[in-house]
Amino acid sequence: MTVVGIITQYSSCQRWVEGLRSMATKKAYAVHLLQFCKYHKTDPDQLLKVNPNDLKEMIINYVLHLKKVSKNSAGKPVHGEISVNSIRLYAKGIKSFFDEHEIILPWKKIARYYPEDVTNEYRSYTRDEISKLLSVADLRDRSIILLTASSGIRVGAIPGLTLKSMKKLDDGLGMLTVYGESKKATYDTLVTPECISTIDQY
Repeated sequence: MTVVGIITQYSSCQRWVEGLRSMATKKAYAVHLLQFCKYHKTDPDQLLKVNPNDLKEMIINYVLHLKKVSKNSAGKPVHGEISVNSIRLYAKGIKSFFDEHEIILPWKKIARYYPEDVTNEYRSYTRDEISKLLSVADLRDRSIILLTASSGIRVGAIPGLTLKSMKKLDDGLGMLTVYGESKKATYDTLVTPECISTIDQY
């Protein structure tokens, strides 16, 4: 049974889940609420019988627990780990459930217990580093390196690109349309003349 199927077995969750727009949100919020219930050894229906002040303490204690067990450094967590940056999202799923049932809780006060987000230490490649990569790359890899370096696109966007995604401008630059098939995610970015020349050669 899916996590959405499990959560909708509780009468308190059926209309709540129906009111969530996307399936991804339904799955995520269901996980967040079930984990909260598991920590406190209860279930969603029983939560509605708890007075708001006790609920506040339950949520704060859960947030403090997540802070203790979460990964506090930058980088993607491994399977089973929780990123410290995800704690706000976990609380968001719980808040959504209580908002559905019009249970007023002091979320601004609860938010004071959220941890500071951990920023990653990623940086852009320097020109010298890009030059070294280009010096050992074949034509295909040179095209990819120059494309990502000049446009700033993610590697995951490359498979969706075609020659029609690129439009040459009069000043030698190129206009690249990324995620062209998406109505919401599509955007345009510029690429260098060197990038265009390399792609033409490839």
